[in-house]
This record gives sequence, C-alpha cells and structure tokens, in this order.
Amino acid sequence: MEDDHADKIMEAIGEQTTETKIVGIHGMGGVGKTTLATFIYNKLSADFNSRCFLSNVRDTNIVTLQNQLISDVLKTKCLSITNINEGITEIKERFSSIKVLLVLDDVDHKTQVDALVGVGERRFGRGSKIIITTRDGELLKDVDLKHELTEMDFDHSLQLFSKHAFRRDCPPAEYIPLSEKAVEICGRLPLALEIIASFLNGKDRKIWETTLKKLETIPNKEVKSKLNISFEALEPEEKEIFLDVCCFFAGFDVRIVSHMWDSCGFFPAYALEVLQQKSLIKITEGNRLWIHDQLRDLGRDIVCQNGKLRPERQSRVWDHEQANDVLIAKGTENVEAIRLKFDHLSQRFFKEEEFASLSNLRFLQVDRGYLDMDNIQHFSLTNCFQRNLSKLPKLRWVSWHYFVRRFPLTNWFQRNLLIFPELRFLSWHEFPIFSN
Repeated sequence: MEDDHADKIMEAIGEQTTETKIVGIHGMGGVGKTTLATFIYNKLSADFNSRCFLSNVRDTNIVTLQNQLISDVLKTKCLSITNINEGITEIKERFSSIKVLLVLDDVDHKTQVDALVGVGERRFGRGSKIIITTRDGELLKDVDLKHELTEMDFDHSLQLFSKHAFRRDCPPAEYIPLSEKAVEICGRLPLALEIIASFLNGKDRKIWETTLKKLETIPNKEVKSKLNISFEALEPEEKEIFLDVCCFFAGFDVRIVSHMWDSCGFFPAYALEVLQQKSLIKITEGNRLWIHDQLRDLGRDIVCQNGKLRPERQSRVWDHEQANDVLIAKGTENVEAIRLKFDHLSQRFFKEEEFASLSNLRFLQVDRGYLDMDNIQHFSLTNCFQRNLSKLPKLRWVSWHYFVRRFPLTNWFQRNLLIFPELRFLSWHEFPIFSN
C-alpha cells in the first residue's frame, strides 16, 4: 500500500528531473500521511545534499521552524532569525540556488506554508522537491500535486498489523481470526493498527482476547481511547518520558533531553527503547524526537485529566497563557514543567513568590526573552532569582531562547542544574563558573 502511493507521488514529483515540485498529501488523522512522507523522504534523500524534515509543524513556532530549516540545509547552527519576515528573506537569499529536499509535516495553517515554502515563489534551487502533509486539503490549492490518503483496504491493513504484531507480512494461522478482528476494531487506520499491534506483540492468546474485548467497547471514532490501552501498560518512568515528549519535547535532540531524564531517575535508554518498540514515539534523522499528533493529543489529554482540568494542578503546563495564570495562582507542587513566553508588549512583572510553590519544577522553558533587552527590568523574570535557585531544588533544565545577555548568570548556578543549552549569544569566558 505504501509503495503504491509512493510510486504515484514519485512519478508526479519527477525524481530525475530538474524541475522544482511541491506535493501535498492530505487525509484524516492517523491515516498514514507522515508515514508516507517519511518513506518518500528516505527514498529521495540519497540524491540531495541539502535536506530537512520539519515535523509537528502545527504545534511549533514558525520562527523556530525557519531557524531549523536554515540550520539543517546549511548544516550549521542558525539561531539568529527573530521574526517571520526576516526568516522569509533569509530563506530566499540563501536557498535560491540550492537544490533542497523538504518535508513540512502536519501543517494546519496557510501562514506556515507561506513562511517556509512560499508556493508560487522561487525560494529554492532547480530540482528541489517539497512535500507537505495536512488534514486540510484546502491548504494545498496551489501545489503541483494533491494526493489524498483514505482508509486502507482490508488486505493491506492486515499486512501492516502483522508486520508490527508478528514481524512478518502474514499472521500465523492460529492468530488469523484474532488479527482480522483487530483490523476491523482499529477501523483500518494505520496509526491505530501500528500501536495496537505493537502492544500485542509477544503477548499470549489470553491477553489478545482480553484486549480485543476491551477495544470492542470503544466506539470507532474514539481512536485516542483505543490508543490509551498502550499507554496504560507502560511503567511509571516510561509514562513520564512519554508525557514529557507529548507536552514539550517533540523535535528536540533526544541526546540532550536524556540528560534531564537520567538525572530524574527515569532510565531513559531503556524507556525510550520501550516507547519505540510500542510505536509510541520515533527517533528521526538527527536524533530528533518525533510523535504522531494524535498520540501527542492523547498525552496532553491525560495530563489535563490528571490535573482535573485545572492547569495549576497539572504536572505539565505547555500553553504560555495558562502558564501565566498558574503563576498568578502561585501554582502547586504538582507542576513539574512549564513554558513561559514574552513579547515586546509584555508588561508582566514576575515575583519570586509566584515560583515558590513550584517546588517540583524540573523543566523551565522561556521563549523569546530577548525582546525586552532594552530595559532589563521589564524582563522581570530575572528579578525572581537574583540570589539563587534554591527555591527550585529539582530544576534540571532551563531552556531560554534568545538569552538576555545582561542577566546575572552566576546567580543561576546550582549543583544539580544540568542543562542550559540556549546560551548562544554569550562568550563562556564571561562566566567563571563555566571556566572548567
């Protein structure tokens, strides 16, 4: 099935031609758009020195995506883009003569396509191939080819299920009836087939029968509820890492994130292997964490439900507006990870006591703090920790994009703070604590 779709797209994209082609793949969630785009990307990769796979586009800041695109294509760290228009100009100037292979996965708004590709414009060199996946076919009006993915037929569904449940194309004879039943229960959706099959892999017949009986009670449209069975079977540390990826770390370098997980006692090497075996996450080219959008939404729903739909009681707060409310409410010890965001109009002043109750905070993400550099007092998060970080004893990672140069970094040093990776505008010799 995958090969059939891929052959049609490869023919239309003109694999051996010097024409620039843009192909759009659309269809409902879980139908296999990302899988197909990845298959084609891997098949074409050998012919491109400059390539980039942008995953989870709809859930990632556009400027962040522009920086990643420039970094991946030029094979150098580019973190200087500060706004969308600047990014568009930079892409046009740098890539007009470069043949690029690019995938934009899970696009949900025209502005994302305009900022990254500019359909109808000549931003990339001759022979470039661009693939866009989306649930909304209307976003693909101006591409060279629109390819719709629909529900798989039964035979291909059974083959996909068997590959993940038995590591072969066909089920063993004694498991054919149960496998056929599983395919029908999964609604022939590739994501559900892959997750449920991976969960059943190696399980005895009794577990199969019990699992399928439970799945039968869940309506077909409630795909996330079916996927939840696989989550519930995870060990506590595996659940923690899965939820972290769902809420914050899709697209992050797994090697860096693993340092934090290791310091928290989550045994990431083993846990990540389990999550991959169960098809709950993938680690892509460049060691990036990837998760399907429906699985990401499942994880976030679990976090919200566990917090009884009150952000201050959630273990993770990824929405920056909710994060602001959590700080105003002075949070709770439940909060382990939080994301803050600032803009040039922000007049928000943070106080040390707003963080005082976040005693279990281990991950703090601050986006775009550089905008208030003209007046350091306006970037008043700096005033919360003028002395030290003793109020946050479990903090392991501060992810601060566009770090404020005049911030007193020495006051942030503590023995257990492992990762401060976004210090890209600083010279290490300025900070004696890092001299060794």
